[in-house]
Amino acid sequence: MTDGLRETAGLIGVGKMGSGMDACLLRAGRSGVLLQHLSRVPLAPLIERGASTCRSPGELVSVAPGVINTCVPDADPVESLAGEMIVALRPGQL
Repeated sequence: MTDGLRETAGLIGVGKMGSGMDACLLRAGRSGVLLQHLSRVPLAPLIERGASTCRSPGELVSVAPGVINTCVPDADPVESLAGEMIVALRPGQL
């Protein structure tokens, strides 16, 4: 898992659980791309560790095709996020 497609992790959800999981991925040496949040406050510690941000789930899929960590509170956001990510997938990416 050292090719470029696997080194960057897409990180969605930076609450209590998600931020800890995301921090572990960054500590493990992956670069991280965060889906922008309404408030940048939860993103700040992860950005300080080297993560960058993107504006949409589709953009996240294009820059972080290997691992997508989604940690959101219930099924509605998961369905919405998945719908936006699926249309951006390239052949063989899933």
